[in-house]
Amino acid sequence: MTVYGTEIIHQIPLPMETPSVCDIRYSVELDDRVPADLRNAMRCGMALYRAHGRRVFLFSDRPVTRSASEQPWCYEAEGAVRFWWRSGTGMIHCERLGGTEWTKVEFWLLHLLLPLWLSLERRYHFFHAGAVEIGDRPVLFLAPSMGGKSTMTDYFLRRGHGLISDDKVATFRENGCIMVAPAHPYHRPWRSFEDLGQRAERFVTGIRPLHALYLLERTDAQASVALTEIRGMEKLGELLPHFLYQFPFMKREQLAYLAPLLSELPLIRVAVPWDLKRLEEVYEAICADAERREGHDA
Repeated sequence: MTVYGTEIIHQIPLPMETPSVCDIRYSVELDDRVPADLRNAMRCGMALYRAHGRRVFLFSDRPVTRSASEQPWCYEAEGAVRFWWRSGTGMIHCERLGGTEWTKVEFWLLHLLLPLWLSLERRYHFFHAGAVEIGDRPVLFLAPSMGGKSTMTDYFLRRGHGLISDDKVATFRENGCIMVAPAHPYHRPWRSFEDLGQRAERFVTGIRPLHALYLLERTDAQASVALTEIRGMEKLGELLPHFLYQFPFMKREQLAYLAPLLSELPLIRVAVPWDLKRLEEVYEAICADAERREGHDA
């Protein structure tokens, strides 16, 4: 199983089918045995959020003000599963709670735990976004929560575009480019609890350079569809809130990561009329913009 360019080596009965050929950058081993020393190392904890009807906690042996080598961690979805690991070891231990079904364990692993683990391990910078391909080039859809990311992603998939990620997008810098690592071939247009959703007909298996970012902005149902490129330092203020994790100790790294992006990649504000019947107009406008930029780059 490969997710976010990370091969998951395991003997646990995870049911999801993933493509057999994917670009791989990292690997992690997953097992269902928690070492006693790791279990006993936890001294501090914090509530992260509430997700999918459960409270979620993060524990360590120190206040969560940094992520250091060999630091112990435990991520808990209350009543469902705990994941344990030490930074830098390439091993995650999984503990089911109350006989939780493996399908739910897999949901928490792929949808929530892995993006956190990969972020704390400094492998990727994650954006809370949807991502698809337009003409073999990845683009991101950014928006506030409930702002239309999944609806837009789903519409593009129904029009035959390839899925990269429905909700959490892994990015990294390589050879002067911002690269995107695909997630998994499932998307969640209707947001059912603890469910990876439906399988996309087309899924992108390769790691590719990011082409553009589209910031979706809800407007009146009768308003015009309009695309406006955001320039200069305004891009920084618009992009920062869309990092998936907002730990204070990550802020400096995130700012350093965004700095060159401000001049390298276009960020386009899309005025989206809040009417599902007008999604085709928005779709056509985004495709036309992306194709125009591709022709300009060529």
